[in-house]
Amino acid sequence: MLPTLLEIYRSTRSVDCEERAFVLTAVGVPSVIDREGLDYVVRVEAEQASIALGHLERYAVESRPLPPPPPPPPLNAFAWVGCVFYVLVLLIVGYSVAGGLWRLDAFDVGALDAARVQAGQWWRAWTALTLHVDAAHLATNLGAGVWFGYLAGRQLGSGVAWLLVLLAAGLANFLEGSLGPPSHRAVGAGAVPGRPAWRTSAPRGRRWPGAA
Repeated sequence: MLPTLLEIYRSTRSVDCEERAFVLTAVGVPSVIDREGLDYVVRVEAEQASIALGHLERYAVESRPLPPPPPPPPLNAFAWVGCVFYVLVLLIVGYSVAGGLWRLDAFDVGALDAARVQAGQWWRAWTALTLHVDAAHLATNLGAGVWFGYLAGRQLGSGVAWLLVLLAAGLANFLEGSLGPPSHRAVGAGAVPGRPAWRTSAPRGRRWPGAA
């Protein structure tokens, strides 16, 4: 008596049926492919139909194409806005201090002074960010700040990026002032140590307080 064969897969493409027959052969389930009109049909013995269907379902899940990766977030086209404000602030402060338009003891008032930070003048961690020893120091901070600020602004947006930059730089200065020796003084991002000449008055028109 010939075994009863049950249909478990049908397709108009012979290659699809051959592929599934190969899968069944690999797991030890014999099958046959018949032609019915325009369709090709995969059949297996009735007692193995449920097993064959289970294998074909798993094969369908495993061979399903992966969804395409999500598109990258759009880059912010106005990242340059924060950079312009950053440059303007540093240049205006630098010109005001160097040209005598602002009080000449700005370094004494705003520099990162560890002793005063430890005494409670925490705001110096942020005011020190606007002060620079000389033009070279200012140019270095402008270049680095604009570069990193622009890249961050492209990803996060100009406002968020510069807020994070300001918080991070200020907190770094605050930790430096809080944990450093009381004699430590610095300006900018805390990389340039203070000079005793900052505490001396300078004649009007002196280019940079503390400059030789």
